[in-house]
Amino acid sequence: MAKVTVAFYNAYQGFLFQGESANDHALGSYAPRDHIAAVRAIAPSDDFVLCLAEVPFDSPTGESPLLDAHQLVSTVHHHYIKFPLERSWLPGIYTYGLAIAATFPVLSVDRYRVRAPSFNCTGPDGRPWTLHDKGALTITVLVAGRPLSVTCVHLFPAFHFGTSLESRAFREPLEALERRILATAAPEAIICGDFNNRDSQLRTILPNLFARGSFRNSISGPTLRGLPHQVDYILWRGTDLVCLGGELWPGKSDHSIVLARFELP
Repeated sequence: MAKVTVAFYNAYQGFLFQGESANDHALGSYAPRDHIAAVRAIAPSDDFVLCLAEVPFDSPTGESPLLDAHQLVSTVHHHYIKFPLERSWLPGIYTYGLAIAATFPVLSVDRYRVRAPSFNCTGPDGRPWTLHDKGALTITVLVAGRPLSVTCVHLFPAFHFGTSLESRAFREPLEALERRILATAAPEAIICGDFNNRDSQLRTILPNLFARGSFRNSISGPTLRGLPHQVDYILWRGTDLVCLGGELWPGKSDHSIVLARFELP
C-alpha cells in the first residue's frame, strides 16, 4: 500500500502576514524562509506532493523561484513544476503563480490559464486593481506503478471587486476550467487550491467536479486567518484511492496550510 501526502499552501508571495484577519491586508517583511520552515515542519521525507499558490518568481519568465524547491521538499529526489501567472503588485517581485513540488516521478504536466472577465476596483493599497487571469497546474505522477493526477488551482478574488464567483461573468471561464480538469485528471485524482469562494459554496461554482467528476472533499474548516470562511480545499476521487483524513496547519500567510493523507494499493 503506497502512502501519499498532499498539502496546499497560499504563500502570500513570500511575505509574512501580520494582521488579525485576512481582511487586514497586513503585509510584513519578505521572508520566504519562514514559509519554507512552516511547510517543512509538516512535510514527510518522501511520498509527498506540495501544491503552492502565490509563489513569487524573481523574473518575468519565472526562471528562478524564490521559494526554493530544494528547501521545500526534504529529499534530493524531487520534481518542481512552475506556472508564473500574473505580474505582482508587491515591491521586488516580477511575477507570481503556481508551483508543485513532488517526490514521485512525473509522467505529464498541464498548465491552464483561466481567463478573467473584465473587472476593476480600488485595491486596499489605494491603487487601481484589475482582475487578472488565474490558473490550474496539473501533474500526473507515478505512485506504486499507477498514475495519480494532482491539480493545483487558484481562482479569482471576486469579492475584492464587489461581485461573486456565482456571477454570470464567471460562468464561462469556470465551466472551461472544469472541462480542462476533467479532461486531464487520471481515474485516481486529487484537486487542491485556493478557490476564493468566500461568498459561495464550492459545489455551486464548480458543480461538474462533484457531479460528473465524483470528487469529494477531504477537509472542512475555516482556512482564512481570523475569518469563518473555507476557501482552501483538497478534493479527491478514485476507485482505489483512499483518503485517511485531512488536517489544517498554521502557516505564515493569511491562509492555513491544508493537508490530506492518502493510500493507493
